[in-house]
Amino acid sequence: MVKFDQDNRKILLPFIAIFSILIFLFIYFESDLSLGNARCSQQENFKSMEYSGVVDDKFNDPNNHRFPTFTLKQNSSPHFLAFTYPRDTSGLYEYLSKGDSVYKEFGSLSLSVIRNDKVVSFNIDFQCND
Repeated sequence: MVKFDQDNRKILLPFIAIFSILIFLFIYFESDLSLGNARCSQQENFKSMEYSGVVDDKFNDPNNHRFPTFTLKQNSSPHFLAFTYPRDTSGLYEYLSKGDSVYKEFGSLSLSVIRNDKVVSFNIDFQCND
């Protein structure tokens, strides 16, 4: 068994601390880069969509990290679409109510909500810094 005296501990402890900090920083920045790529991918997917319909429900999805989610009944389909924008800071989710009409044009990051003949637009922010 190796014994460490005081001098060896003075050298070993800062080395372990620096090594731990470097590992933490690597993991932090690596995950941030991959999250950035995912955000940009979500943004591109969102831009490629076009839809319109009526908000049927609004909830924090227990099956998806309790992310704010709303379902949309499309005018031309018997199916519902579910939308989740967990990092959006536009205020869309807070503003939405059941029965609101929602419209999104192809190629746009803007989503329009129509309520009582009033149109309010929200620019969805995916926090993509491309």
